[in-house]
Amino acid sequence: MRIGINLYMLQPHVGGIGNYVLSLLRAWPKFEPEDQLVPFSFAENDELLRELPDEARRHEIRLESQEQILDHADAFDVYFCPFGALYPRPIRKPAVTTLVDIQERFFPGFFKPADIASRLHHYDGSLLMSDQVVTISEFSRQSMIRVLKMPPAKLDVIHLCTDDLPEQMKRPDLPANWDNAFMFFPANDWRHKNHDRLIDAIHLLKQRCVEVRCVLTGTQDTVYPSLAKKLDELNLHDTVRHLGRVSRPEMAWLFRNARMLVFPSLFEGFGIPLVEAMQCHLPIACSDIGSLPEVAGLAAVYFDPYEPGEMAEVIRHVWEDEKLRINLIAAGSKRSKLFTEQKLVEKHHAAFHKARGHYHPLKYPVNRLRERWRQAFPRQAIPARQLRRAAVMLHEHAATGINGYNGAPVG
Repeated sequence: MRIGINLYMLQPHVGGIGNYVLSLLRAWPKFEPEDQLVPFSFAENDELLRELPDEARRHEIRLESQEQILDHADAFDVYFCPFGALYPRPIRKPAVTTLVDIQERFFPGFFKPADIASRLHHYDGSLLMSDQVVTISEFSRQSMIRVLKMPPAKLDVIHLCTDDLPEQMKRPDLPANWDNAFMFFPANDWRHKNHDRLIDAIHLLKQRCVEVRCVLTGTQDTVYPSLAKKLDELNLHDTVRHLGRVSRPEMAWLFRNARMLVFPSLFEGFGIPLVEAMQCHLPIACSDIGSLPEVAGLAAVYFDPYEPGEMAEVIRHVWEDEKLRINLIAAGSKRSKLFTEQKLVEKHHAAFHKARGHYHPLKYPVNRLRERWRQAFPRQAIPARQLRRAAVMLHEHAATGINGYNGAPVG
């Protein structure tokens, strides 16, 4: 079996999903050497593809545009798009798409109208025309079943694994006395990452004479200007440092020198930093919603991400209670072994075979008509029924807390 993979969106700014794709590319030749990945690469990928071994790029085809993939359909048996959109579509081959979450149905206010319209067009069209869909948590799978009414058999849950941190580390620009004395939050400054309430929690701790230093990393494009202003107003610049985007050696240093990981996100399809923290023996304090309890299990203490007071108390507890820290680290070390490259590859391999079994050549003309209709009559707003279903699901999940996911087995 030859799997064509569209890498157009493999760019530094895409965050954890980029690490997922790199891990799959790197591990595939080790665990499925008889089946070829055929990566379609572009100039935008150069920075990240340099990190891959030659074996992972042996069958690479270099293109200038995504549309040129259609000219190389004879080079693959299954077509794989790991960045949420099946493109180009439709295609005369079995197709698999990875969609990590449908956050826009739960938090439409976090998105510009044009972004929502784009997601409705690309995500919904891709889900409709893919023969199999990969998602990265049971929480995301249930959201697609309940909110979008996707057929369960079409959805495969494949948990992520980490893109290994390099052994060679580089210390970032931090004061000398910060070593092993800061909590770490790696996240782009997107609204759902909830930086604002984290700053409130840190300020509450400082008012209680508990100074917990915090290092932030990630992009500084969306909410950072208001965040920097807030740090000034609360006089927290000596307590909170935002390093922006950092290199992988710097990221390795931060994970291996932090005292704990904090993850206050309002919504996650997975949460790969939790696995990285568990592997690096960091205790975790994180939100009790979305996929996060499914990933961290008993290796974290959870808080309501909308309540800075509760967040502050949980952070203090994990920061100060040495017995708790030892228990969390032990649980995390054990749980991190469930998220492996081998499972990542084997489950994708199974999904590709399922797609071949579900495919029929007559789907292509039907999908062409569907795509023309969708182009002619694009949907601009999320249907009210989907918003209602998402609100009900979020309310039910908040009401039950972590009971449905805490310590959930990882297949």
